[in-house]
Amino acid sequence: MSRGRIMGPWVGICWLLSHVAWAQDSASLPSADSKPGEEIEEVSEVRQLPASGAWNPEMFPVLDRVSNLLTPSPQRRRSLVFTIDHRPFQRLTRQTFRDWFGFDAGALKVGLGLRLGLLDGLDVGVARLNGTGEIFDVYQFDARYRLLAQSRAFCNLAVRAGITWFYQPDFEDASGYFAEWLLDRAFFGRLTVGAGLSFHSSSSGATKSNQDTKPSLAVLAWTEVRLLSFLAWNLEMAAPVAGFRQTYPALTTALKFLSHRHTFSLLLSNTQYISVDGLAAGSNRDLGDLIFGFTILREFEL
Repeated sequence: MSRGRIMGPWVGICWLLSHVAWAQDSASLPSADSKPGEEIEEVSEVRQLPASGAWNPEMFPVLDRVSNLLTPSPQRRRSLVFTIDHRPFQRLTRQTFRDWFGFDAGALKVGLGLRLGLLDGLDVGVARLNGTGEIFDVYQFDARYRLLAQSRAFCNLAVRAGITWFYQPDFEDASGYFAEWLLDRAFFGRLTVGAGLSFHSSSSGATKSNQDTKPSLAVLAWTEVRLLSFLAWNLEMAAPVAGFRQTYPALTTALKFLSHRHTFSLLLSNTQYISVDGLAAGSNRDLGDLIFGFTILREFEL
């Protein structure tokens, strides 16, 4: 490695530190308008971040989802969030290196989503998932509204509702509707615990036939720990309790890497499904049949 490559980063770091120190010293100096001997007024009020500020400072995206499940925290007003989800079908432990953790084995489920913050506490979303073992693609449209915020109440509480369109080439399309109650609370600026209910009128799953029209009701639960300012770990569960139910709850755990308005998540899960219709029905996979996936989230200001 050349000396220029070695010295370049250190020059940049020293420049940054010197400017930070200059900014701090400048903040402590009297303004040009103050007169000699005049006492500078003490600032008694400091701008406070909202209760979720320790989790979602302005330099990071709003953590509005765990891995697959959404939280009660809508996106910022006038922000547009783009997400990409990849979930292989083949389990992680089968030909792991030959098939690149299952990504090269086919039947890869890809999700593309957009969320738009309309108002403070209200956002809308659209998502598309390709069919893998299914003969249909899934289009999901929803709105989420926060009823309570932890900054003014004990917890965050939101309601989410939407419709699902099942597009089937050369076949008659189908549709359904869904609704969710979502609540969570942050503790010590590091730990968030949440729960909710999810209902879908026309759920889907690997073991559900086209003739089965039963809905699904699931209990949701999650926790997320902010390990470092740029790193978080989470665990989520969608456990069906009524209607159509697969054998196991849908379980996902992930590591999130955060940077400026960007999140990258590496996850392990026992379900390929990402949309509400699949999560509310649980999973046909046990913990010995885990898949490896990832999610990319990027926020843009409008």
